[in-house]
Amino acid sequence: MNNKGFTTVEVLISVVISSIVMGAVGSFLVFNVKGFKETKDTIDVQYEGQMVMNQIVDLLTESCGIEDIDGTDTSTGNTVAYESYETAIPSSLVIKQKVDSAGVFVEKEYKIKYNSAEEKIMVETDGVTYELGRYISKFEVSPTRGSYKDTNTLSIKIEITKNGKQVLLENQVKMRNK
Repeated sequence: MNNKGFTTVEVLISVVISSIVMGAVGSFLVFNVKGFKETKDTIDVQYEGQMVMNQIVDLLTESCGIEDIDGTDTSTGNTVAYESYETAIPSSLVIKQKVDSAGVFVEKEYKIKYNSAEEKIMVETDGVTYELGRYISKFEVSPTRGSYKDTNTLSIKIEITKNGKQVLLENQVKMRNK
């Protein structure tokens, strides 16, 4: 007798073995996709934060100092005075730069605005407003010594939160034209 083909037991055993192998491969892939998404979210938050910090540092480095600040004192919750010595959560920060325009230095004003409700930092200059960054859950600016009016160095803290990932960036900026 010539028996060709597989018996029912052989087919069942091969299906069970295939299912075990496919389950192991599937769980491996799911684990790696989740890990990739977590890593990507972390990198995205770090990148967004670094971009915002770099742009603010560039603006402040070339500035002649802070012209005005509106915001809230972090320790008292009171409105910040321009001559205040306290750390501030600015709703707006006005700086001026001297820009070389064909050999003539002209002042250019930048207004950095933080909207905590929308978690955005915007910059307004020459009547144009553009978004500097999103997902900003915290934005603090403080003079390293003295008041905003007197200091030439500022401490900046930016906290970015997106998809449960959080990054805190801190920097000190010396305003070289003050």
